[in-house]
Amino acid sequence: MSIIIDISEHQGKVDLSAAKKSIAGVIARCSYGWDNTKQIDKQWTNNAKQANELGIPLGAYHFAYARNAAEAKAEARMALSAIKGYKVRVLYYDMEYSAFQGNLTAEKAYEIAKAFCDEIEAAGIPVGIYANENWFRTKLTADGFKAWTLWLANYGSNNGQDNWGGKLQYNPFGNVLLHQFTSLAKNGALKGIQGIPSEGLDASTDQGWLQTWSKDYVYGTAQDSVENKPTENKIAVGSSVRPTKAVSYDGVSLLASVTKNNYPVIELKGDRAVLGNGLNTAFHVSDLMLVTETKTLKVGMKAKPIKAVSYDGVSLLSSVTSKSYTVIEVKGNRIVLGDGLNTAFNINNLTY
Repeated sequence: MSIIIDISEHQGKVDLSAAKKSIAGVIARCSYGWDNTKQIDKQWTNNAKQANELGIPLGAYHFAYARNAAEAKAEARMALSAIKGYKVRVLYYDMEYSAFQGNLTAEKAYEIAKAFCDEIEAAGIPVGIYANENWFRTKLTADGFKAWTLWLANYGSNNGQDNWGGKLQYNPFGNVLLHQFTSLAKNGALKGIQGIPSEGLDASTDQGWLQTWSKDYVYGTAQDSVENKPTENKIAVGSSVRPTKAVSYDGVSLLASVTKNNYPVIELKGDRAVLGNGLNTAFHVSDLMLVTETKTLKVGMKAKPIKAVSYDGVSLLSSVTSKSYTVIEVKGNRIVLGDGLNTAFNINNLTY
């Protein structure tokens, strides 16, 4: 059974070189809230640096306070500033804080989650949702949650052991890839683990996380042939770019889909860049990321969807993420998969 631990400043200064033999991965808190840099987890840099240097698969999570979409977007920017330069597999939005989010309606909870996740995805980082089983049953119920990978907390008797034998008892939207089964792993499943000073230690069983999220992503440096950082002084007329925010230069909100596609720069004046290909809209250069080249994916290759969502945003059966399909058409970031599926996907939603 593969166990992934999640850690934060509450675990103290950990030594992952000592813990490595007992675990398959780490998810570390990077930040919380949105107010200032003091809300970057005090041990994030230490934890992320160790995991990266030791080759331990690393995920990150941001502890949510947001009560509206604007605050959620600010939280996303906080999280991105924290993870900048580090290799992460997925960034989770941790929705559990009743003091701030306990009274949210299901509709409002989805609006907040989407605002955060849209910002993270626009920056080129895979994103997911963490919550306990009660919240998934009563609050995080909107159909839109099926668009993201999920991390489920259910402790049962919380005796330190996985009392479910590695099997999921509840899988909302069919997208759970991690099951957090205890906050006292040192009393049971990870008894004797070295390098973790704290008495408490959360642990999750791998439900497909390691296989699905097998690639590292880096915000702020070249990754997957896409430069995920502000492109000021780097773009020129003719450059291919992708908006990181669905907001025009003049502050007008646009369709979220504009952040999923690449566009040529047809006019450039200082920080004002006009994008073509039918968009014909001006953006701040700082809200664009430069696409240096497209990922190498060709007709005839095999690819597997990461999320059960088509290129046009249509929700599909979760089973489409369980197998690979033959690529039958490639047009920019629009990839059509065959073998009976015959559906288009965004290239960033594929692993191959």
